[in-house]
Amino acid sequence: LRTAAAGEMPLRGMRENTANYLRSGGRRAFATFYNAVDDRAVLHPSLRRNINFAQHNLVTDRSFNEFNVVFCRNVLIYFNRDLQDRVHRLFYQSLVRFGFLALGAKETVQFSPHQAAYEDLGERLYRKVAGCILERGGSSDGGGTDGSRRRRSGTQPGSTRGGSRRTARGREGRRRR
Repeated sequence: LRTAAAGEMPLRGMRENTANYLRSGGRRAFATFYNAVDDRAVLHPSLRRNINFAQHNLVTDRSFNEFNVVFCRNVLIYFNRDLQDRVHRLFYQSLVRFGFLALGAKETVQFSPHQAAYEDLGERLYRKVAGCILERGGSSDGGGTDGSRRRRSGTQPGSTRGGSRRTARGREGRRRR
């Protein structure tokens, strides 16, 4: 985490990163996002300030923020079905609407309680498209299995989002007043 938070990478890989950026629809010059320092590229502080690097226990911790992207590669394959369902719920609660979930090569949202809430973009990359909480057997229209309506905000009562629990970086850079 410390290495990732430093925002430094080998300069030799930036040509390939630039090509990937342009292929994905990037419109600005990729070099505007980093400075070349010796043999490495260093992300601008304005970018690093808006990235939250934190250790998180998928088994015991709750959602602590809203994220645009969650990377969880090659972890779910080691969990049983109940724990996988719990983690998928955590991802769902943690992602903003239209946020992205990147899973490992052997992992999927298929057969999870939240399968209908994601658009499959290929390469184990998913985009959250539903804005309500889905329970096992529920639907994306906000109705629960018992016919009750769920909150459409993507949060559940009692979740920590909006509460006082924060990581070392908390919500800094997310909202300016």
